[in-house]
Amino acid sequence: SSGGQAAEFQIEGYPAWARYCEIAVGKTSPLLSLPIIGAAVLTHHTIDQNLLKSYFANAATCFQIINDLENYSAAGSQGEPCSDLAKCRPNALLSLFRDGLPAHLQQRFDNWSNRVSAGAAPEPVELLQWWQRIGMSDALLSTRYQLRLHFKCSGDALQLLQTEIRLMLAQFHEWLAYEVGESSVSTAATVESAP
Repeated sequence: SSGGQAAEFQIEGYPAWARYCEIAVGKTSPLLSLPIIGAAVLTHHTIDQNLLKSYFANAATCFQIINDLENYSAAGSQGEPCSDLAKCRPNALLSLFRDGLPAHLQQRFDNWSNRVSAGAAPEPVELLQWWQRIGMSDALLSTRYQLRLHFKCSGDALQLLQTEIRLMLAQFHEWLAYEVGESSVSTAATVESAP
């Protein structure tokens, strides 16, 4: 988990989607999976490690996307750029926005991100311009699609795990399902008030 957290701050340019997923899984999956692995060991249950890894990789990605969408929605409801953009922290929406840009704009976004990540205060006009571009892009739709896709993949892996392990994960997975649904509702409202 600490390795994943550290990776968040060791990026040259803004992270592309694949790198974002690596960061999300690296910092969140160990925290989510440790209680289940511990419980399985204590109760002498064997676990299909590949299925468990798949479940938690997708669940961790969902968890981080939900957090990122909340960051976007909270700022959007106040009519200002989200803090993840202002500080150039990894964010699913921003990674998908960046990946959807033409090469010359990706380079410009990466250069801007590098300056801000290195400690320079973001120029308010440039920050607002990126924020407006994000609002006009299809990044929010892409992010919501990725959220649903990763949730489906986590559910697929869950169904293949042993019954005892599925029971251990049931409450967490129900909570995740609720949050996935809530994120879709709250971000849909934000689209209407986005820049």
